[in-house]
Amino acid sequence: MRDLLITNPVEAVASKIGRSTSSVRQLCGRLGIRVRELRCDLFSVNNLAAAMHVRKAEIRYWIEQGWLEAVRKDQGRRTCYNISPEAMQRCLREHWQDFTKT
Repeated sequence: MRDLLITNPVEAVASKIGRSTSSVRQLCGRLGIRVRELRCDLFSVNNLAAAMHVRKAEIRYWIEQGWLEAVRKDQGRRTCYNISPEAMQRCLREHWQDFTKT
């Protein structure tokens, strides 16, 4: 379980083993596995914008266009996104021409 969670999000692990995401999270809780610590390489919109030297609005635009896959987390009035390095690689590979248009 730990090896799968290091390289994949919880949703992908759940589908691979034929369980729901809540059952995977419960199992992790029983085993003492903290998913957030395993997947410490996830980016927020703010972190990714700072790393790429672009505006946060630009990152949000990529998400809205469907170019960049992100997991949406609603926290009251705020909306946060978690972006995996794999999703960022796919985005750059598939949409590099869109980014370089002027």
